[in-house]
Amino acid sequence: MKSVLVILLLLVFQSIGLSQIEVPAESKQYQPIPASVKTDIPAGARVKGPGWVLPAELTEENVYRVDATHLVICAPPGTYQIAYKREWLHIVPVTFVDGSGKEITIQSYLGDGEYDTKATFTVVGEVVPPYPPQPAGPYQVMFFVTADQRDNLPKEQRALFTSLVERQWLRDQGHVFLEVLDPTRIDPGSVPGQYRAWYQAVQGKTLPAVGIAPKEGGDIVVHPLPSDSSQFRELLAASGKEVR
Repeated sequence: MKSVLVILLLLVFQSIGLSQIEVPAESKQYQPIPASVKTDIPAGARVKGPGWVLPAELTEENVYRVDATHLVICAPPGTYQIAYKREWLHIVPVTFVDGSGKEITIQSYLGDGEYDTKATFTVVGEVVPPYPPQPAGPYQVMFFVTADQRDNLPKEQRALFTSLVERQWLRDQGHVFLEVLDPTRIDPGSVPGQYRAWYQAVQGKTLPAVGIAPKEGGDIVVHPLPSDSSQFRELLAASGKEVR
């Protein structure tokens, strides 16, 4: 009996979570940002708490959850604070035989721990300005995205130029969807004639972007790529006024 009690006492411990979140202090916009936290939560422990805590500026569209302790973030320019909060308690059943030969099972406390840590990181890049005035629609629309950016954009933003639903909406509104171009892959000396003005308009602009011109032809205005369908439709409706 004494030996059993000694074993149980040796198993008792307490853990204080001292792990820190690992995330690059600074990243460029539209690049995947890995974030992770190391924990020593034992298998079988009971856990509670939200785990990752994200600011309102980071929606689920900006985050890919690899597992409980790893994230990949893609966010517009700005400074963000993320946190990781979790508690755990490890209790297991232990069975032994007392001096009278009776089998007894108790819940043995093995340990507990708590994590409450924060980290701040910054995404640098061009801050999207208010949309400038533009001629009344309908419009011709062309998207400019590099091959490296396509898979790393949030799905709501990527859908603007990949979704058949978005293209059908443009047609229904009388607009013309022209093309999705990667200007960095085009030889300046061999740009197709119908796209030459668009190619020239996007030179020096930050990508991804969208070009808009009157349906009948005219000046091409290049805007930073909107974050989602709602913002894109506001842009197309912004003839003669600013949309913030």
